Amino acid sequence: MRTLNAAVFTLLCVLAGYGQSASQLRAPNSKSFQSAVDSYIQPFVEIKGFSGVVFVARRGEILVRKGYGMANYELGLPNTPQTKFHIASISKDFTAAAIMLLEERGSLSVNDTLDKYIPDYPKGNLIKIHDLLIHT
Repeated sequence: MRTLNAAVFTLLCVLAGYGQSASQLRAPNSKSFQSAVDSYIQPFVEIKGFSGVVFVARRGEILVRKGYGMANYELGLPNTPQTKFHIASISKDFTAAAIMLLEERGSLSVNDTLDKYIPDYPKGNLIKIHDLLIHT
């Protein structure tokens, strides 16, 4: 049985154009491309090895915009292109970048304590923004 990592790698190779002729890469037929993606993804959906949304666009043309698998198995809700996903720890990097931009602009300092921005936060006077960025 193939793993999801192998599936992702292979899909990236397919999307990058490996195994296709130059003419297919220049003007892919969106229906045939959609069909190729469907036939690739479907076995993983069937073994519950993939559940999500695939979006592929090339030069402004949407080639694939489709949900696969279930957004909620208990309720029987399928994934759609509008499904909202939990982004987990990915947001930490964006938050840190935003804080650094705010510091660069002089709007805050990583040495500021939390109580400066959330006055009633318990022990906010002991917690610096820097501490939050390094998870201490």
